[in-house]
Amino acid sequence: MLQQVNIDTNVLSEPIKVLLDDLMIKHNKLQYCLTVSAKQDANNPEFWTLIFRDPRFDEKEVGAVGTVRWAWGSRNDKEYVTTSRKIQNDRFHAWNRDEHRSKRSKDPKKAIKHILEFVKPFEWIELVAEERNNALKAHATWRDESDGLQWMFRPSHNEVAEELKHLLSLGVTFKTEAFKRMVDKFPEWQENQRRKSIQPKADSVMFRDDKVIYITHDGVQAELPSADALPEKHRDAIALLKIMGDEQIIPEVGYKGKHQKYFVYV
Repeated sequence: MLQQVNIDTNVLSEPIKVLLDDLMIKHNKLQYCLTVSAKQDANNPEFWTLIFRDPRFDEKEVGAVGTVRWAWGSRNDKEYVTTSRKIQNDRFHAWNRDEHRSKRSKDPKKAIKHILEFVKPFEWIELVAEERNNALKAHATWRDESDGLQWMFRPSHNEVAEELKHLLSLGVTFKTEAFKRMVDKFPEWQENQRRKSIQPKADSVMFRDDKVIYITHDGVQAELPSADALPEKHRDAIALLKIMGDEQIIPEVGYKGKHQKYFVYV
């Protein structure tokens, strides 16, 4: 189903009005719902853009699922240009990212076919993908923050030889400043090595008004009735993360994203 949002069809240009009228009929047969609004080009009143959104989310949380605009084409012909994250137009992949996500046609029926094929609601996993990467980057930043210590554990061969000679003749008292510094920093070095051994993976948990979306790090999805259905480890982690600000990490526990998204390290 397609719901119009503040559209006065009397002011639409004829190409956009014809497309919208036909699209409303065809969209009624679909099993999902989108909203559509219209924006007029500031420089040419004939040119309009229809903007499609997923009504489950507000504009601050996610952008449009797609658009179709009536505009000038590449050969000074007017045409419909459909854009969507689901379009991959390989003709433009190498040099024009915007065109890579678009399909063009002068035929309104073909434009409607593009809309029905590519302009669709978001999938849950799409909404956590970017912030899951942020969660893994935050873990990597925490993991690597003491990487500078490695240079302290690379003494010159002369220092190593002198220290070994000293140890062989005298016991375990360290002589060189390099080895003394290494001993002082050895607990930090051990902690740094432990962090390096952790392979970061993050399960995603997304809270909605009526459900909880749970996506494991390997892509298995589930819609749960409440947080009580989550694993205990995830409930405990989220309880800690809720007191944090957005885009904050609790090392080895999880990462709090925006818009009620949580990432639990596993």
